[in-house]
Amino acid sequence: MYHSNFERTCMAVYYGWQHAGELAKTNSHSRLWFYCDILHYFFKYGLGSQRYILYHFENKSKEEKERAAALFHQKVFVGRKEADKQRKFIAKWSSIKYQTTSRQQRRRNAAYRKFFHTGEKLFVEYGVTIYYYHHLKGNFKVGERVLFARGCDIDITGDLTFEDGAAVSEGAKILTHRHDSSEYLYKREEESHNVEEMNSTKSSIPTPLVIHERAWIGARAIVLPGVTEIGRLSIIGSGSVVEKKVPPYAIVKGNPAKVVGFRCTPEEAVAFEETYFPPERRIPYETLKANYEKYFNAERRKEIRQWLKY
Repeated sequence: MYHSNFERTCMAVYYGWQHAGELAKTNSHSRLWFYCDILHYFFKYGLGSQRYILYHFENKSKEEKERAAALFHQKVFVGRKEADKQRKFIAKWSSIKYQTTSRQQRRRNAAYRKFFHTGEKLFVEYGVTIYYYHHLKGNFKVGERVLFARGCDIDITGDLTFEDGAAVSEGAKILTHRHDSSEYLYKREEESHNVEEMNSTKSSIPTPLVIHERAWIGARAIVLPGVTEIGRLSIIGSGSVVEKKVPPYAIVKGNPAKVVGFRCTPEEAVAFEETYFPPERRIPYETLKANYEKYFNAERRKEIRQWLKY
């Protein structure tokens, strides 16, 4: 939950006095002394009274307090300003009012291009969320002629690249981080009583993803963390849940998503590559042929037909 500066100040003043009274019962300093000390570190470093108690500031020397409070500010508040800036940007420009006229749409597209440093001809519809979590921000790269349709949710906690012509349909969700649920890494931050051990990113693991040229992610599809590539000109069917790398030119659908076909044969793909891509960027025929035979041989087609009956 996000609070405004005014709300946080009111909370510090109110709860600081309560916590100061609790500390005064077991320490030699007065309640007023603790109250002033709590407010000092709040206004200087943003350290609330709960953190003051959690990290046992009452037992620290002045030098230890300054060092611990500065470390807390560095770990929590340095990235918060940028996160708040991005949150406010999304709240403003994802509004449906910028969808009403072509002029408003151009304004939104220009704002997204400038804010995220994307390529030209980016088209963004309303309700698009592009955000990072747990104080982790990956490299977000967007090429030319990319579409983000209405209501899609794009996680940029891990590195995320959209190459030229990629499209994300309405309501699709792309995730680029996962959590380690082991007991040690997943324990609550409040269980640690040392500010040096405070780290909200312990259980968060970024997972980089590249969405290649002209790949199309269908409506309400979900790309789970751990998927490294969505291949060139591939199609992800509506409502699919992608758990694995998608090969170039493939058509995948289902939960979990499976390859159910290819947009063209390897020979046709080679002809397309020669027409639209420079030699250094073309996918070798051997790779295209191997993918086709692996996912779409006679036995595999029989399995797909059986699977699509359900």
